[in-house]
Amino acid sequence: MLDKIEENSLIIVKDSYKTEFIRQFRKSGKLFDIKVMGLNELKKKFYFDFTKEAVFHVHKKYGVIQEIAEIYLENLYYLRDIDDKKVNFLKEVYQYLKEAGLLLFDEAFQKYLQGKAVVLYDLKYIDKFYEKMFEEIGQIATIKSLQRETISKTKKPIYSFPNKEKEVGFVASKIAGLLKSGVDIEKIKLANVDAKYMFPLRDTFRAFHIPLELDTKDSIASTVLVNAFKSCFSSDMKTTLSELEPLVKTKQDEKVYKIILDVINEYAWCDDVEEVKEFIFRDIDAKAIPKRHLKKAVRVIDLTKDTLDEDCHIFLINFNQGVIPHNYKDEDFLNDETKDALGLSDSVDLNKKALTDLQERIAVAKNLTVTYSTRDLQGELYISNAFHEDLFEICEPTNDFGHADNYNKRLLVKEKDEFRKYGTTTESFKLLKKHYSDAKYLDYDNSFKGINRELFEEHIKDKLTLSYSSMNAFYHCSFRYYLDYIVKVDKFEDTFEIVVGNIFHEVLSKAFLEDFDFENAWQSALDHSAFEFGPKEKFFLTLLKEELKRVIEEITQQKEYTELDKALYEEKITVPIKEGKVEFKGFVDKIMYGEFDEGKVVSIVDYKTGNPELSIDNAIYGLDMQLPIYAFLIKNYSELQEARIGGFYLQKILNNIKNPEKKRESLKLQGYSNSSTEILNLVDKSYADSKMVKSLRTGSNGFYAYSKVLSTNEIDRLTDLVKQKIDQAADAILEAKFDIDPKQIEDKLIGCKFCRYKDICYMNNRDIRKLKKMSKKDFLGGETDDNMD
Repeated sequence: MLDKIEENSLIIVKDSYKTEFIRQFRKSGKLFDIKVMGLNELKKKFYFDFTKEAVFHVHKKYGVIQEIAEIYLENLYYLRDIDDKKVNFLKEVYQYLKEAGLLLFDEAFQKYLQGKAVVLYDLKYIDKFYEKMFEEIGQIATIKSLQRETISKTKKPIYSFPNKEKEVGFVASKIAGLLKSGVDIEKIKLANVDAKYMFPLRDTFRAFHIPLELDTKDSIASTVLVNAFKSCFSSDMKTTLSELEPLVKTKQDEKVYKIILDVINEYAWCDDVEEVKEFIFRDIDAKAIPKRHLKKAVRVIDLTKDTLDEDCHIFLINFNQGVIPHNYKDEDFLNDETKDALGLSDSVDLNKKALTDLQERIAVAKNLTVTYSTRDLQGELYISNAFHEDLFEICEPTNDFGHADNYNKRLLVKEKDEFRKYGTTTESFKLLKKHYSDAKYLDYDNSFKGINRELFEEHIKDKLTLSYSSMNAFYHCSFRYYLDYIVKVDKFEDTFEIVVGNIFHEVLSKAFLEDFDFENAWQSALDHSAFEFGPKEKFFLTLLKEELKRVIEEITQQKEYTELDKALYEEKITVPIKEGKVEFKGFVDKIMYGEFDEGKVVSIVDYKTGNPELSIDNAIYGLDMQLPIYAFLIKNYSELQEARIGGFYLQKILNNIKNPEKKRESLKLQGYSNSSTEILNLVDKSYADSKMVKSLRTGSNGFYAYSKVLSTNEIDRLTDLVKQKIDQAADAILEAKFDIDPKQIEDKLIGCKFCRYKDICYMNNRDIRKLKKMSKKDFLGGETDDNMD
């Protein structure tokens, strides 16, 4: 179609295809000038555009989060004169922004279009909105259309597989054959790759030694530069950026730094960037880490958007129902009924167009192979509704084992597993078993073999950072620590429970400061979360919001029982260990302290949304040391080093208790108090029958047996024990000792409890470290001893 393009034309393409079109046009050798625009770009030029300033003003005026403000603005293009509540509201938003001068109208572009040849390039199936837009443009310009062929060349082979792994293995084998036959790897493409296929594709293509470039978009949010930017953010942006500059050391850093600058520049209109701080953070977090492109690799395309050379070999995988074509649903801000009234495409129209478009693209593709799976871990899968017998030839996959020895051996092991479990034999099993007759099976040594020390030292960059969580994992099982914190096998994903905990913590960190406004703090905490709240989560959030109000009221009431009148919130404490080679980091939700004639007294409170572990009996083994670690952190906190510790507690801030009295009881502090009544009276004036600390009570013979109290000497011994355990863990980690050694106390195998790595470590009985059951009296009253069998 490129040969039909004339000089000085305005070419309109799908937005995602713009860069590729320009590349193809340059490659074609045409020397004349053209202008290329994406559909969305044209829409904004022809009607109006808006900046971040407009988004911010909608957020402020209508009290909505940034995402919702952006949805309002994107829907302003569709307004027509109909009687609809949402449309009328959008008209109000439009009028407000227009009067405030926050919509950008490009009058010069309207003049540019007059008499212009506007070419719609491969834009056959588009939303009715764009069809109407081109009708309007056609009144001042000449509209031409260049469309791809629609006549089918040949039926396309389609292959069915029982799972993704075999599907990907077949595709990799076919690609390996093409490469051996001399096909340029740049002419081989993968289509319809989604997140579920990322791992099997990486794993299998690596086994076949086929370079593969996947379109992964990892956020820059976790990079050192972004974290530093957020930490030093201030209204003096020049100073903030100057603090970042020493951290820019690599080409990758330069790219991330430029992204930060670009985002900041989008808010240049704002006199005080503190006002748009959360907007800036969100925009930065949404940016992907710049990736270095491979010179030669199999690349991923979008078959529904990209236009490719005829000599390309395309492997359309994942051809399953619900995956391809895209399934539009009636769940947008404007529903289908309103869209129909506005003359827009509703979900039914878009689905019909997507289906027809896909079928036509499949029909005209020259070298296309289609594959799909019939099952995954969730159950049965079905072929795409784009399947039609006139388009496809159903083929039986054949195995070609001449490309990747390692892959073949791995496949043989899987086939042997199937045979051992179910007696299943296949032709591939017979062939592989005969060819690899000496292949080992069920001969596995699960012991940790060590790692390259140089690579490990480079990984930790001369400084090891420990925390309660990482150290607890290490003492449960050092191999578990290795997988969690060195290899980072388990990808952290936010759950609703985790997000709720973060929201509660953020609001509580502000709840007792001057000028606290609950509604603003709650909304700010929601804005900070990137979690997608569905209807169910939103319903629960309404209930949880009221729950948090009651929690704040109860904590406020508890303040009446303490003489500690000063507080620090969300305090990050870092303790250097091993002459600075190791650092121990901890975050304390609340530090309450007071200054008295005898010196400072401090108590520590950490909020918990789950079920806290209170016992410190296992501290001798480095386990369950969260409470002791709080005391250790305070002992090493410069401002409070000399303070006497009155108590260290956990406070369960989320529970499902309705009874007001029981609710009050559940919100009491849980943990250990100083047995000195002189000190304890400053922490909790009601300690005799405490209204503040759970299970704290005194009688004529002193504290009740169930009261959790420790003397100052015992607290000191406990913090010394923490230091000892940190040193031991640091020494072992720095020496890269990550043996499989789950701990067992009596009959409880605690080292494997909640562990996700059973399919990696293959732990057996000889790996277990059996420990003697201890109580805190056994080690706080005398010498500490690991007592390991």
